[in-house]
Amino acid sequence: MAVNNPQFLINVRMSTNQRSPSYGRYYPKAVEKETISLRGLCKHMADHNSIYGRDIIEGVLTKMTGCIIELLSQGNPVKIDGLGIFSPTVESTRETHLAVRCTKFESVTICNGFILIIRT
Repeated sequence: MAVNNPQFLINVRMSTNQRSPSYGRYYPKAVEKETISLRGLCKHMADHNSIYGRDIIEGVLTKMTGCIIELLSQGNPVKIDGLGIFSPTVESTRETHLAVRCTKFESVTICNGFILIIRT
């Protein structure tokens, strides 16, 4: 969901990476404040005149988080209306690409990490 009037600061930064095609160009960057924990989010939600307390909200969101991770690990994207689609993907190195061409491999050994992409 796009927001027409963001309530956070936006800085304009210049790219200083000389090897990048965007070198010397300016781009916007959102100013991040403190990261809100799950407990902090639950307290915030409970403070919005909810009939549920922080503990109930935290229990539901904790269960939801576990289920999302489980579904993503099985290769299933998860769509949460109003938030986005959570999709699993993987990342590997150039060395891994070379090794895959030369030998047999297992998916566990070729992945550098698990990346979560959220798109709207």
